[in-house]
Amino acid sequence: MMTRIRLRSGPGFAIRSLPDAAVAIAAERRTIISRQRIIIFYAIVVISVASCRRQEPGTQAQRETVQRTTTTAVPQDLSNAKVNTVIAFDNSGAVNRARVGTTTDKAGLVSEDKVSFTRNEPVLISIWLNESPAGLQTSAKLLDSEGKQVAEQRKPMDGAKSVTFSFGKQKPGAYRVIGYWGGNIGGEFEIVVR
Repeated sequence: MMTRIRLRSGPGFAIRSLPDAAVAIAAERRTIISRQRIIIFYAIVVISVASCRRQEPGTQAQRETVQRTTTTAVPQDLSNAKVNTVIAFDNSGAVNRARVGTTTDKAGLVSEDKVSFTRNEPVLISIWLNESPAGLQTSAKLLDSEGKQVAEQRKPMDGAKSVTFSFGKQKPGAYRVIGYWGGNIGGEFEIVVR
């Protein structure tokens, strides 16, 4: 006897006539495959439940060895503290070079470095900048050996990339010449006037 059964074949389902034995075998095969799928599903559930099992806390002796401590910082009043910390600033990208001397070239910039001056020589400092953004001001200070300011000059750069400051003739003594770009030191020199 032939039974008509719907089987998968190709892109869709097809109806074929099979003997009764073949129908029984196909039905048995479907049953076995569905049982295998059920067994695999239960195995996955058991493994995931076993892996998520919460661990029991340690014994009483193990729990007693752990001590919790809390530390808090004691607030400090720094309103009257004298802080004298120097913060290093790398200005190597903004200032190309700075030079102190007495003679200038055709452009009006110091041509030779000099740290020892005579009483009749003017003290000059030139600063060369890599960048000159809008609104930039440069300045120079002349300080005596005690750190007191003897002279200060300030100039707006207006896009210029070099500047020279002149402090004129100075009395004999040790001085420090500092050139600034904006508020940052661009060059600092120790000089002596004899």
